[in-house]
Amino acid sequence: MTPDIALILSILAVSVLFLVTEWIPMEVTALLSLGAVALTGLVTPVEALSGFSNPAVVTVWAVFILSGGLTLTGVANAIGRIVLRMAGTRETTMIIVIMTTAGVMSAVMNNVAVAALMLPVVMDIARHTGKPPSRLLMPLAYGSLLGGLCTQIGTPPNILVSDALRDAQLRAFTFFDFTPVGLIVMFSGIAFMTLIGRHLLPQRDVVKESSVEKQVDWKTQYDLQERLFQVRVPRDSILINKTLAQIRMGSVLGWNVIGITRGEQTMLAPGPSASLQAGDRLTVEGRIESLNELKNWRKLVIEEESIDVQEPYGDEVKIGEVELPGNSRFVGSTLNSLGFRARFGANVLAICRNSTVKRTNLQDDPLQRGDKLLVAGSEMHLEELKNTSGFEQFRYVDRSELTDVYHLHEQLMVMRVPPDSALVNKSLKQSRLGDTLGSRVFGVLRGNDPIIMPEPDEVLLPGDRLVVEGRTRDFENLRGLEELVIDRQTDPNVEELVSGNAG
Repeated sequence: MTPDIALILSILAVSVLFLVTEWIPMEVTALLSLGAVALTGLVTPVEALSGFSNPAVVTVWAVFILSGGLTLTGVANAIGRIVLRMAGTRETTMIIVIMTTAGVMSAVMNNVAVAALMLPVVMDIARHTGKPPSRLLMPLAYGSLLGGLCTQIGTPPNILVSDALRDAQLRAFTFFDFTPVGLIVMFSGIAFMTLIGRHLLPQRDVVKESSVEKQVDWKTQYDLQERLFQVRVPRDSILINKTLAQIRMGSVLGWNVIGITRGEQTMLAPGPSASLQAGDRLTVEGRIESLNELKNWRKLVIEEESIDVQEPYGDEVKIGEVELPGNSRFVGSTLNSLGFRARFGANVLAICRNSTVKRTNLQDDPLQRGDKLLVAGSEMHLEELKNTSGFEQFRYVDRSELTDVYHLHEQLMVMRVPPDSALVNKSLKQSRLGDTLGSRVFGVLRGNDPIIMPEPDEVLLPGDRLVVEGRTRDFENLRGLEELVIDRQTDPNVEELVSGNAG
């Protein structure tokens, strides 16, 4: 054995050890192996990196991109669910349909992506038919593997073989050259699994056996029955025709909407775009007391509809404008994910995007190239922001532009904290004002000592006047939430909701 062979076998053994134990991430192991063979002189640096330009590698990347696109757009999921509805309740039919569907999808997608995509669908079928999941999941795995044999991109070995023929100046395989043999192998595998293999599949249902052994009532363990209740939307509610995203029930009350019952039908796990109708009964998970706590906000006194836009900011606070270039590393991030206030010591007052000024709900809006951020902070922090890579064309903004260009005065109002408010002696963070009102506190006017850009731990005192963004009409949703009727006569059926049989 030559020294080079011994060295390459050592690198291979260490790589396999790291891959099996996962002491370090697999991608790091791969890169370290690549660097090791180059540093030891087994290959030249050019040869080590040449694989990234190999058509086979690029094709494998393309297959993963295609798989991701089909998954994220919902196309593959929709196809899988439609086809699997045809499976019925007979085990042989289910095995045939599951393996055929997985095989066809695996012909144009990565087989791991197919298995991951169809896993919840197959588990749902197993739950509704009472079949042990193992008797359906194994056929799913075999079907996704066999389907990859049918096309050139179905599995990486097919791609590598075609590329090897091309490198040898021979005629490479085309996309469907693998199909005749691949289909024979796939259908032979399906036939074997249907006629013989299914009798070898395990009969045990590990989930049920585990539940029986532990004798744990999961409803009691997680206090679901105590935390589930129903609320009804009144006939004259202002929440009618508004979506769950617009109502912000989760942020305001900490409630999670499990289902919406409309007549005899129940929509489970409604999305943010689901809208409410008069008489809807919402099954929610949370604390009933949160609805009473919401009434604390009714005690806040709205003093003024508009104020001097310069009032919340003293002379020590400067206001500037900065632009995000197309190659900015902050494009695609949100102010929340960046921790903008803590990171740069400045508040974003507005975003100018394509000649349109956005002044509210900025925290979770992804930043885009060309955005101009209106920021407020000390001169020191703004100078640091000016010199931060990822921002450009910084300029200080004249106070008159706040009203003439950004129209900030249209979104500012003052709310006074009365002495009997439950918010007295609570910090801004504890008050959850941002979550409840969807607003930001720009300043606290406290006698002759205004607090500019207050910190989250600033404690509220009686008589404090909070300068917040918003208008009176923005608080209609709070009134609508407060008017929700708690249905104490209806006890939500947890098992029915979890099984998916509701409605």
